[in-house]
Amino acid sequence: MNLLESLKEELWEIENLEPFSLVFYGSRSRREEDVFSDYNFFLLASSSDILRSDFKRQLLDLLSLHFSENVINLSFNDFESFQMRINLFEPTACHIMELGEVVFGNESFSELQAFWNIKKKEPLQVEPLVAYLQKRIHFYNKLKNTKTLADNISRIESIILFRLQILIISLISDLTISEIAFLDIPSRLSKLIQTLYKNDLPSSILSIAPILEQVHEAKRIAQVFEKGTLEDKTLVIKSIKQVLLNSEAVLEKLFQVV
Repeated sequence: MNLLESLKEELWEIENLEPFSLVFYGSRSRREEDVFSDYNFFLLASSSDILRSDFKRQLLDLLSLHFSENVINLSFNDFESFQMRINLFEPTACHIMELGEVVFGNESFSELQAFWNIKKKEPLQVEPLVAYLQKRIHFYNKLKNTKTLADNISRIESIILFRLQILIISLISDLTISEIAFLDIPSRLSKLIQTLYKNDLPSSILSIAPILEQVHEAKRIAQVFEKGTLEDKTLVIKSIKQVLLNSEAVLEKLFQVV
């Protein structure tokens, strides 16, 4: 029995008020992982369960038990909030719906999947999605006193990612669902900018794509280092120095363009 199968068995023991779903997504789900890859999970639950700290703690403890050697990222939404993100074609929501693997709660998730299968045939409405992403940028701009270095690099990555998403959504017409999902994946987004979109975007943006990948790599390395499973500090220091040198210039360029 692999780790995910074992996890499925034990998720039944979580004390919950209403049914919930757990989705596995990200590089490990896509079988594109390397030594620095984390485990990304998305929790879809009722607002009453999400407000219960003991519910989330039980789930995190269980995930930590099964994936003790790796960094775990758990994001969550209640059903209404996530459906709103789907309605907007928000890239992370598209990523989860298109490429995620339901680990637990297939019955709860199936109704949402049916809704998505209809919704994704509709055209993207640019203005509401851009407005939502701008709010996310505002949120991350306010998070300047983060707890860890990895959190701060993640904050910088999110701001860069959201601004690039806004730029692409605003300038590229007829985006496919796969392309929108790929806007949430730094490596895929970088390749799209340097290949498929290179003639449709300002030339200054082309130089930002590889820097986004550097920021993403530095975040992954810092997460592993802070977990205590990476002994070589040289790699961490080198990557972080590169991020600090580049991120300010990147954000300045993006603010000028977007």
